[in-house]
Amino acid sequence: MEIIDTHLHIWDLDKFSLPWLDDEGEILNRTYLLEDYKKSLGENYQISKAVYVEVDSAQDQKDKENEFIVFGTSTKKLWRKSIAKAGQLLFE
Repeated sequence: MEIIDTHLHIWDLDKFSLPWLDDEGEILNRTYLLEDYKKSLGENYQISKAVYVEVDSAQDQKDKENEFIVFGTSTKKLWRKSIAKAGQLLFE
């Protein structure tokens, strides 16, 4: 069965700031990449598509967040072919 994750957040704190993380503990206040997401799924779930949902980056860094999702190395390294289009990451 095809599974589509309709609410995916990933972020790289080296690329942009998430002010809402400032008072969070170490579980949330860290970089969370696609590699981390895939690892958390284990072998139980095979996700074919995921819809990226913005992570409320600092107001002056919205463009950096967008660039990270569309052009970031985290998407290119994980799959042979990744496409970011209209907020949707297509997995292959």
